Amino acid sequence: MIAACTALDHTANQIKLRLAAGFRAALIKKTPSVAYTPTIIKK
Repeated sequence: MIAACTALDHTANQIKLRLAAGFRAALIKKTPSVAYTPTIIKK
């Protein structure tokens, strides 16, 4: 039973890490466009 719980914990951690990595990548991709927008507005 403990082994099954450990496997589930490991899977949950993998999913969390993958989601966190995806979220971070999305933020990095969005940051340049957000930083670029004010220069367009100033013109």
